[in-house]
Amino acid sequence: MELSSLAALLHSPLLLAVLLLVFSWLIHLTAYSNTVVSRAVFGDESARGLYGDVDKGRALRKLFENFARLLGTEPMGELLPWLGWVDAVRGLDGKVQRTFEALDSIIEKVIDDHRRRRRRREVGRQMDSDDDGGGGGDHRDFVDVLLDVNETDKDAGIRLGTIEIKAIILDMFAAGTDTTMTVIEWAMAELITHPDAMRNAQDEIKAVVGITSHITEDHLDRLPYLKAVLKETLRLHPPLPLLVPHEPSSDTKILGYSIPARTRIVINAWTIGRDQATWGEHAEEFIPERFLESGLDYIGQDFVLVPFGAGRRGCPGVGFAVQAMEMALASLLYNFDWETRVVDRRSEFGTSSLDMSEMNGLSVRLNNQTLSVARTRAKQWPSHSSPPSLYSSPSSRRSCTSCCFPP
Repeated sequence: MELSSLAALLHSPLLLAVLLLVFSWLIHLTAYSNTVVSRAVFGDESARGLYGDVDKGRALRKLFENFARLLGTEPMGELLPWLGWVDAVRGLDGKVQRTFEALDSIIEKVIDDHRRRRRRREVGRQMDSDDDGGGGGDHRDFVDVLLDVNETDKDAGIRLGTIEIKAIILDMFAAGTDTTMTVIEWAMAELITHPDAMRNAQDEIKAVVGITSHITEDHLDRLPYLKAVLKETLRLHPPLPLLVPHEPSSDTKILGYSIPARTRIVINAWTIGRDQATWGEHAEEFIPERFLESGLDYIGQDFVLVPFGAGRRGCPGVGFAVQAMEMALASLLYNFDWETRVVDRRSEFGTSSLDMSEMNGLSVRLNNQTLSVARTRAKQWPSHSSPPSLYSSPSSRRSCTSCCFPP
């Protein structure tokens, strides 16, 4: 599955005919993240079955949003067990049960569909020895890999039943949707508030891609400034400020500190990324140029930049996540110029300044919802015609939804 096939949707003639768009980040970035992860995990056929209908796709995205929100909720019973009844009274237990049952049903159906297709391919291979089965190469997805492990590695002591496969799939969505969306949102927010950095990124993309092509994976390796923008965003705004807890298996010493076995250690990636001893007196500022001449990377070898963790417990999906974020950023910057309006919960009207305060949850998002105005970078409208109204055209907003972040 190529991410460029999603980015190519940005070149829809319908979208390029719209001069001004209102772009609601939390809705459409979630749709993009869900679509990318769904196609990688479930495959194109199953993903189309889940998202092909607009209403069904919207309901499924809402379900995954609820899932992410619940993961970021701390049950009272886990903090104070004797107050566990409070979770039932406030409806948290019921929400968890309903969300679990809905997700379990969807994933069970996807796994069953894969097993049926695999049986059909096996029958086809037996009937035609020249047939490659239609399930190899580009047609294989993550569920196929898990089923392969289940069927072929039993003798090696590896056993993945349906329950284990479901849990791994949910891990993929929990780790790959909310966090990816959050990083893209922060990157665009920083670029909007630093127009010089946005122009530098746009000029680089235009020079590499040209004016008649569209973004592909092949372009990404030739976009060092875009990569620097993403690194700087992850340094300042790691989606998970506190990484997954670690425990030493035996008593150990680190820098003179004695750490008993099974001590829970929480690594603060947010503080590490803003440490002036490492990043200098401008550690709190958004300066992508600091990475242009630096060999620092976030693959777990440089412990001053650990948004994905490090070592054997580092995020296994770092390569996939980075490419998905780079593709989205490159496509958005290549096709549009951006400015913003902010919806403040305390105000009836939006403002033109961007509030960069944070909101806690499973991942740390912008506190206020951002409505970003996208102006196409295509040819100017003829002098005798008028651009579409910025706020009065629902069809314009639907165009942005369907083209940038398809259902």
